[in-house]
Amino acid sequence: MNGIDKRFLDLGIRRYNLLLFNKDNALIIIEQCKIMRLRIFGIDAFHLDSKWIQPFSEFSSDYSNIKSMKTTWEMAKEHIMKVSTYDNDLVYEIDFDTY
Repeated sequence: MNGIDKRFLDLGIRRYNLLLFNKDNALIIIEQCKIMRLRIFGIDAFHLDSKWIQPFSEFSSDYSNIKSMKTTWEMAKEHIMKVSTYDNDLVYEIDFDTY
């Protein structure tokens, strides 16, 4: 996400310059991107603690080289569903076009 997108602030957890979403809200954001025809560039996964943020690059995904927006929406949704079966406590930053 290019900066914090004010449309989704209420759904997210704000930590420093990140807006993070639990699984359910991440799926809502992906659906909203589809409705608004916003391209998803990637998803980063994190564990949160009261004092720290731990990135989990093995559960992150990059769609920046994929040409089809429809494909990225479906891949992002499938990615969140799959990753949550391994670790349901992860939160996600979704990098999408804000135009």
